[in-house]
Amino acid sequence: KIKLSYEKADFILTTSEYSLNFIKNLFPKCKNKILKINLSTKYQTIKKFNKINLITTISRKLPSHIQLLLFYLKNKLPNNWKLEILENIDDAQLKKKLLKSKIFLSFSHFEGFGLPPLEAALAGNKIIGYDGGGGKEYWKDPIFTKINYGEIYEFGEKILKSINQYNSSWIKKTHQQRLFLAKKYSMEAEKVSLSILCDKIIKLY
Repeated sequence: KIKLSYEKADFILTTSEYSLNFIKNLFPKCKNKILKINLSTKYQTIKKFNKINLITTISRKLPSHIQLLLFYLKNKLPNNWKLEILENIDDAQLKKKLLKSKIFLSFSHFEGFGLPPLEAALAGNKIIGYDGGGGKEYWKDPIFTKINYGEIYEFGEKILKSINQYNSSWIKKTHQQRLFLAKKYSMEAEKVSLSILCDKIIKLY
Protein backbone atom coordinates (compact mmCIF):
# COMPACT_ATOMS: atom_id res chain seq x y z
CA LYS A 1 0.00 0.00 0.00
CA ILE A 2 2.81 2.40 0.84
CA LYS A 3 4.63 1.58 -2.40
CA LEU A 4 1.44 2.14 -4.38
CA SER A 5 0.70 5.45 -2.67
CA TYR A 6 4.18 6.72 -3.49
CA GLU A 7 3.96 5.60 -7.11
CA LYS A 8 0.52 7.19 -7.61
CA ALA A 9 1.42 10.47 -5.90
CA ASP A 10 1.89 13.57 -8.06
CA PHE A 11 4.40 14.99 -5.59
CA ILE A 12 6.36 13.61 -2.65
CA LEU A 13 7.53 16.22 -0.16
CA THR A 14 10.49 15.75 2.13
CA THR A 15 12.32 18.02 4.58
CA SER A 16 15.94 16.79 4.45
CA GLU A 17 18.58 15.55 2.02
CA TYR A 18 18.79 12.34 4.02
CA SER A 19 15.08 11.59 3.58
CA LEU A 20 15.20 12.60 -0.06
CA ASN A 21 18.02 10.15 -0.84
CA PHE A 22 16.33 7.44 1.22
CA ILE A 23 13.09 7.74 -0.79
CA LYS A 24 14.97 7.86 -4.10
CA ASN A 25 16.72 4.59 -3.29
CA LEU A 26 13.59 2.92 -1.93
CA PHE A 27 11.30 4.07 -4.76
CA PRO A 28 13.54 4.82 -7.80
CA LYS A 29 10.53 5.30 -10.08
CA CYS A 30 9.47 8.26 -7.97
CA LYS A 31 12.74 10.22 -8.01
CA ASN A 32 11.42 12.94 -10.36
CA LYS A 33 8.39 13.57 -8.14
CA ILE A 34 10.30 14.25 -4.92
CA LEU A 35 10.62 17.86 -3.79
CA LYS A 36 12.55 19.03 -0.75
CA ILE A 37 10.86 21.69 1.35
CA ASN A 38 13.28 23.96 3.21
CA LEU A 39 12.28 24.22 6.86
CA SER A 40 12.87 27.44 8.78
CA THR A 41 13.58 28.34 12.37
CA LYS A 42 12.71 31.44 14.40
CA TYR A 43 16.18 31.28 15.98
CA GLN A 44 18.06 33.65 13.72
CA THR A 45 21.11 35.89 14.16
CA ILE A 46 21.29 36.18 17.95
CA LYS A 47 24.04 38.65 18.85
CA LYS A 48 24.18 38.60 22.65
CA PHE A 49 24.61 35.50 24.81
CA ASN A 50 24.65 35.23 28.60
CA LYS A 51 26.14 31.76 29.03
CA ILE A 52 26.49 29.80 32.26
CA ASN A 53 27.98 26.35 32.94
CA LEU A 54 24.82 24.56 31.87
CA ILE A 55 24.25 21.48 29.70
CA THR A 56 20.73 20.99 28.33
CA THR A 57 18.86 18.25 26.52
CA ILE A 58 15.29 17.36 25.61
CA SER A 59 13.77 14.11 26.82
CA ARG A 60 11.54 12.78 24.05
CA LYS A 61 12.29 9.55 22.24
CA LEU A 62 15.29 8.00 23.99
CA PRO A 63 14.89 8.44 27.77
CA SER A 64 16.82 5.22 28.46
CA HIS A 65 19.88 6.64 26.65
CA ILE A 66 19.64 9.83 28.71
CA GLN A 67 19.45 7.86 31.96
CA LEU A 68 22.51 5.77 31.03
CA LEU A 69 24.44 8.93 30.18
CA LEU A 70 23.39 10.59 33.45
CA PHE A 71 24.58 7.48 35.32
CA TYR A 72 27.95 7.70 33.55
CA LEU A 73 28.35 11.43 34.27
CA LYS A 74 27.09 11.35 37.86
CA ASN A 75 30.52 11.35 39.53
CA LYS A 76 32.49 12.79 36.59
CA LEU A 77 30.74 16.07 35.86
CA PRO A 78 32.56 19.04 37.48
CA ASN A 79 30.73 20.49 40.48
CA ASN A 80 30.42 23.89 38.83
CA TRP A 81 28.51 22.42 35.87
CA LYS A 82 24.83 21.45 35.77
CA LEU A 83 22.93 19.17 33.39
CA GLU A 84 19.23 19.95 32.93
CA ILE A 85 16.59 17.95 31.06
CA LEU A 86 14.13 20.36 29.43
CA GLU A 87 10.56 19.07 29.52
CA ASN A 88 7.05 20.45 30.01
CA ILE A 89 8.12 23.99 29.09
CA ASP A 90 6.83 26.36 26.41
CA ASP A 91 8.83 27.80 23.49
CA ALA A 92 9.76 30.99 25.34
CA GLN A 93 11.13 29.06 28.33
CA LEU A 94 12.97 26.67 26.02
CA LYS A 95 14.66 29.54 24.18
CA LYS A 96 15.65 31.16 27.48
CA LYS A 97 17.34 27.95 28.63
CA LEU A 98 19.10 27.37 25.29
CA LEU A 99 20.46 30.92 25.32
CA LYS A 100 22.01 30.25 28.74
CA SER A 101 23.40 26.75 28.17
CA LYS A 102 26.79 26.11 26.62
CA ILE A 103 26.28 22.50 25.50
CA PHE A 104 23.18 20.79 24.09
CA LEU A 105 22.92 16.99 23.99
CA SER A 106 21.08 15.59 20.98
CA PHE A 107 19.15 12.33 21.20
CA SER A 108 17.55 12.64 17.75
CA HIS A 109 16.06 9.33 16.64
CA PHE A 110 14.89 8.67 13.04
CA GLU A 111 14.16 12.36 12.48
CA GLY A 112 12.75 13.66 9.23
CA PHE A 113 14.83 16.75 9.87
CA GLY A 114 15.72 17.40 13.52
CA LEU A 115 14.98 20.99 14.53
CA PRO A 116 15.98 21.10 18.26
CA PRO A 117 19.75 20.60 17.67
CA LEU A 118 19.72 23.29 14.96
CA GLU A 119 17.88 25.76 17.20
CA ALA A 120 20.23 24.98 20.09
CA ALA A 121 23.19 25.65 17.77
CA LEU A 122 21.76 29.02 16.72
CA ALA A 123 21.32 29.80 20.42
CA GLY A 124 25.09 29.47 20.82
CA ASN A 125 25.40 25.89 22.04
CA LYS A 126 27.95 23.26 21.15
CA ILE A 127 25.93 20.22 20.04
CA ILE A 128 27.00 16.70 20.99
CA GLY A 129 25.03 13.58 20.12
CA TYR A 130 23.03 11.73 17.48
CA ASP A 131 22.18 13.43 14.19
CA GLY A 132 19.03 11.29 13.77
CA GLY A 133 19.57 10.95 10.03
CA GLY A 134 17.84 14.16 8.99
CA GLY A 135 20.41 16.31 10.77
CA LYS A 136 23.29 15.07 8.61
CA GLU A 137 23.00 18.01 6.21
CA TYR A 138 23.95 20.57 8.86
CA TRP A 139 25.98 18.39 11.26
CA LYS A 140 29.41 20.00 10.77
CA ASP A 141 32.36 20.79 13.03
CA PRO A 142 33.09 22.74 15.13
CA ILE A 143 29.54 23.37 16.37
CA PHE A 144 28.32 19.78 15.92
CA THR A 145 30.00 16.65 17.28
CA LYS A 146 28.50 13.35 16.15
CA ILE A 147 28.14 10.38 18.48
CA ASN A 148 27.21 7.02 16.98
CA TYR A 149 23.90 5.65 18.23
CA GLY A 150 24.20 3.93 21.62
CA GLU A 151 27.85 4.80 22.30
CA ILE A 152 27.25 6.09 25.83
CA TYR A 153 30.89 5.94 26.93
CA GLU A 154 32.04 7.97 23.92
CA PHE A 155 29.13 10.36 24.51
CA GLY A 156 30.18 10.98 28.10
CA GLU A 157 33.85 11.42 27.25
CA LYS A 158 33.09 13.94 24.49
CA ILE A 159 31.02 15.98 26.95
CA LEU A 160 33.83 16.00 29.53
CA LYS A 161 36.38 16.92 26.88
CA SER A 162 34.18 19.78 25.65
CA ILE A 163 33.82 21.09 29.20
CA ASN A 164 37.58 21.05 29.75
CA GLN A 165 38.28 22.77 26.43
CA TYR A 166 35.46 25.31 26.54
CA ASN A 167 36.45 28.98 26.57
CA SER A 168 34.59 32.23 26.05
CA SER A 169 36.08 32.77 22.58
CA TRP A 170 34.17 29.74 21.22
CA ILE A 171 31.04 31.82 20.56
CA LYS A 172 33.02 34.31 18.47
CA LYS A 173 34.89 31.59 16.57
CA THR A 174 31.64 29.89 15.51
CA HIS A 175 29.81 33.09 14.57
CA GLN A 176 30.18 32.63 10.80
CA GLN A 177 28.90 29.05 10.94
CA ARG A 178 25.80 30.21 12.83
CA LEU A 179 25.23 32.97 10.27
CA PHE A 180 25.37 30.38 7.50
CA LEU A 181 22.84 28.13 9.30
CA ALA A 182 20.54 31.08 10.02
CA LYS A 183 20.51 32.03 6.33
CA LYS A 184 20.09 28.45 5.07
CA TYR A 185 17.12 27.80 7.38
CA SER A 186 15.51 31.25 7.25
CA MET A 187 11.87 32.08 6.58
CA GLU A 188 12.96 33.54 3.23
CA ALA A 189 14.55 30.23 2.17
CA GLU A 190 11.40 28.36 3.21
CA LYS A 191 9.24 30.75 1.15
CA VAL A 192 11.42 30.15 -1.92
CA SER A 193 11.03 26.37 -1.63
CA LEU A 194 7.25 26.71 -1.18
CA SER A 195 7.08 29.02 -4.20
CA ILE A 196 8.84 26.37 -6.33
CA LEU A 197 6.33 23.80 -5.08
CA CYS A 198 3.39 26.07 -5.95
CA ASP A 199 4.77 26.66 -9.46
CA LYS A 200 5.05 22.92 -10.07
CA ILE A 201 1.51 22.31 -8.79
CA ILE A 202 0.13 25.06 -11.06
CA LYS A 203 1.96 23.61 -14.09
CA LEU A 204 0.62 20.13 -13.36
CA TYR A 205 -3.01 21.12 -12.78
